[in-house]
Amino acid sequence: MLAMHATAAVLGLIIGPPMATPMVHVPAPMAEIRQLHVSAGATTSFLVADALDDFGAQQAVKDAALLARKAALKQRIAEAEAQAVADAEKAEKKEAERLAKAEAARAAKAAKAEAEAAEKRAAREARDAAASAKAGGSAAAPKRVDPSEVVKVNKQAERIAERKARGEAAPSLFPQ
Repeated sequence: MLAMHATAAVLGLIIGPPMATPMVHVPAPMAEIRQLHVSAGATTSFLVADALDDFGAQQAVKDAALLARKAALKQRIAEAEAQAVADAEKAEKKEAERLAKAEAARAAKAAKAEAEAAEKRAAREARDAAASAKAGGSAAAPKRVDPSEVVKVNKQAERIAERKARGEAAPSLFPQ
């Protein structure tokens, strides 16, 4: 259209702006609009209310089922925990009984070994006493050295005892 205006201007024609057609609004009769609005709105709102009521009832049933499942799950968990605690206590009791039996067995074995050692020692002392009585020695048995006992040796004390037995005097630092 701009090209047309430019061509018309070149030819010397005078063309004004195009004329606008006015917009005319034709109002609808109000009674018909109100009647349509009331009947459509009432039907729609009743349908929506019924649908919401139905949905609410369905949702309440679903919520109740969900709460029941949650309660059942909590109960199963509590039962499992109680069973685990009972099993742990039972195992602990068994372990304590086993340890007590083992300790009693160790104590009995140690007592038996000690009794046997005392019996052997008494038999040996009796045998040594009988042997020394036959040989004419004293009734006291010589002291036995336990092989597991550490024997202390004091060579200086032994030398002093030998020197006194020979009747020699103690050496002095500064002889006279």
